[in-house]
Amino acid sequence: MFTLMAFTMTNTVASGQPQLTQRWVWETKPTVEICPDSSMSIEHAFDAIGYWTEEDVHIPIKRIRRVEHCDPSKLNVIQVHDHIDFDRDKFHAMTKVKWYYYGTQNPNTVYYIDRVRIQIPNDTLWNRPIVLHEFGHAMGLGHSDHPMMKKTH
Repeated sequence: MFTLMAFTMTNTVASGQPQLTQRWVWETKPTVEICPDSSMSIEHAFDAIGYWTEEDVHIPIKRIRRVEHCDPSKLNVIQVHDHIDFDRDKFHAMTKVKWYYYGTQNPNTVYYIDRVRIQIPNDTLWNRPIVLHEFGHAMGLGHSDHPMMKKTH
């Protein structure tokens, strides 16, 4: 399993211009879990998923809920944390995508998402582009020239 920074597949999502880069896909319907340390509201999460749905990125989300505990080894989840284990001077937020594949790697290999951990500091939740960018990664998108998925957000 690898994290978001370790992978460079380049399929595109058909959503008009500019192109979005689909790097991973969900094989199952994930649940969005808002962890106890996050101040994100359920409405924030619905807004982010709704934005990507309008951009033709369709991920069937099972449900969105606030939980009392987040287990980092749990499968089929997008977990939203405030906990920070990255350099705040370099990044506004961070998303870690754990993935797997079947068979051997080749140019046609499909990479499936196992689980996602989004880390958005509570003092950054007001910044909608950052929230949308990180949820884009959770939905399988890589960096691209799309306004929300540029590496600079």
